[in-house]
Amino acid sequence: MRGSLDKREQVHSSEQQESNSERHGSGCPEETIICNVEEKTGDCGVLAYTSGNYATIIGHSSDDNKTCIRLHLGSKKMISSDAHATIGIVAGRGRIDKPLLKAGCAFHKFKAKRYNWPRTRGVAMNPIDHPHGGGNHQHIGKASTIACSAVPGQKVGLIAAHRTGLLRGTVKVKEV
Repeated sequence: MRGSLDKREQVHSSEQQESNSERHGSGCPEETIICNVEEKTGDCGVLAYTSGNYATIIGHSSDDNKTCIRLHLGSKKMISSDAHATIGIVAGRGRIDKPLLKAGCAFHKFKAKRYNWPRTRGVAMNPIDHPHGGGNHQHIGKASTIACSAVPGQKVGLIAAHRTGLLRGTVKVKEV
């Protein structure tokens, strides 16, 4: 058996391919758009790796060997300059904008994920199946708040809620 490979290494049988798309953070100039950034050296990229995502290098600090990056939504993060990153933007931007159109597409989407799908509402069930079930129309039928000390199977709804509903009025803050 050959030696183990990093996730992003590629094996080419005959030719040696030189690729400059993956570099250390310190090897990229400022304002470079990068993706698949390692938070800690050797973790195979955990920042800006989902579809359409990217990060931008803001600056380098040579005295403490850190690189400052700005993530896609604007937050800034300091990472090690030895961490690897891929130059460019991840493909597939706008993937969630396309509608699923039918339940079969949603089935195949959620089949690969960890969610329970389809999810039946409690008020649509029979009273034997759920505490919110039953009745001549779909309603909870009792207060939806439940105590923290309730037994499992009883804990559905708003668990240990101090209050429910919309927040109304203003909050007065004492100035010190």
